[in-house]
Parts: sequence; structure tokens; C-alpha cells
Amino acid sequence: MRYNKEIKDPALIQYIILFAASEFDKPISSSFLTKLILKSCNINYMDLQIAIANLIDTDHMRQFYSPNNTHMYELLPMGITALEYARREVPVYIREQISEQLEPLYNDTVMQNSVRAKLVPAGRGEFSAELSIYDRKTPLMQLSFYTGSKDQANSILKNFSEHPDEIYQKI
Repeated sequence: MRYNKEIKDPALIQYIILFAASEFDKPISSSFLTKLILKSCNINYMDLQIAIANLIDTDHMRQFYSPNNTHMYELLPMGITALEYARREVPVYIREQISEQLEPLYNDTVMQNSVRAKLVPAGRGEFSAELSIYDRKTPLMQLSFYTGSKDQANSILKNFSEHPDEIYQKI
């Protein structure tokens, strides 16, 4: 349920932005950050944009364009530090709204990033396959197979990527 009382305090708006960006845990697009915050609480759009600009000007966040030309924001160390002190300033009902909206996205991202398989050159014309399964940031399994040929390594990578649960259970 969205918090409907309009939030006008510039400092609180900035804390909400820092909180939302930190919960996403990676660079966040401008449009997604704006929608996330406006769905969670009643902040005037212009006040939100002014607060974002202020965070950028004060080196709490940086803005950049991704390779596909998407306008992105990323928390900087000063923003992370400020949020450590100000996290409790963001009302719990707003924090919960933001977290609830991010949970489905976070779970999808965790699942996509939990299985990793990469081809690694091992020498002249030789390759190995590096396979791993993670639980969030903790490695559960890491394997490296010397295969010799690139085709063999790619075959291992494909099988592991398609059936990681079966392979994990057998090991």
C-alpha cells in the first residue's frame, strides 16, 4: 500500500532515493528508480528530480549511460556512508514498499546469476571449462575441467548451464 501523505522534506526525499538505489544493489535505470519511488510514496516528480540532481552534485550518486544508451544511476561510497547513518530516517512503511516491489526482480536476478559457466583459454589451442553455483554471493560449488579442445569445453558449458541442478545433486 502506497504512502499517500505528500513528502516535501528534501532531506527525506534524498534518503528515500539512497535507500531505493541501495536495495537494488547494482546500477539502476533512471526510469526504474523514478517509477519505484513514485509507486512507493507520494513525492512530487520535480522534487524527486531535484533531489536526484543534488545527490549527483554532492557525489552521493553518479549518473552514466549504459552500453545500450540507458540513463543509469549508481551509488557512490559517500552515498553508501550517508545511508548507513540515515537509513532509519526513511519510514519503515516506505522501506517495506520499496523492498516488496524489488523482491520479484531480485529473486529473478539471483536465479540468473546463481549458475556461472565460462570458457577459459588454458594454452595454445587448449581450453578449460569453469563451472560454479552460487547462493547469492557465496559459492556452493566451483569446478574447473581441462578439456583440451574448445568444442569439448563448450559442450560441458552447455550441459552445465542447462542442467545445473542435476549435476549439483550428483556431486
